[in-house]
Amino acid sequence: FRPGQHFRLQLSLPPLQGVWRVPVSALYGNDRLYKVVDSRLQAVSVRIRGYQYDGARQYLLVASEQLAPGDTLLTTQLPAAVSGLRVEALAATETAP
Repeated sequence: FRPGQHFRLQLSLPPLQGVWRVPVSALYGNDRLYKVVDSRLQAVSVRIRGYQYDGARQYLLVASEQLAPGDTLLTTQLPAAVSGLRVEALAATETAP
C-alpha cells in the first residue's frame, strides 16, 4: 500500500433476518413507510439497518414487525401521504425478500 493509492473493496456480510430492501423513495421522514392495505395507505414504522447500492440505484435496508412478504409498498413520494389515503397500486416493480 502506498499513501494516496486507491483500492476497490467489496465486503460480504452475513444476511440479516427480518430486514427488507426498499427503494430510498419509499422512506417518509426518518422512520416511516406506507403499505397499501385494501386500497388505503397504512403507515409503518421502520428502523434503518443499512444501505445497499446496486449500480446507480440506492436501497434502504429496514426492519419492522409490521412488514410481511407480499406487502405492497408506496414507493412514489406523495406530498400529502397519510394513513387512510385512498390509492391505486399500478404495478409491482420491486419484491420484498
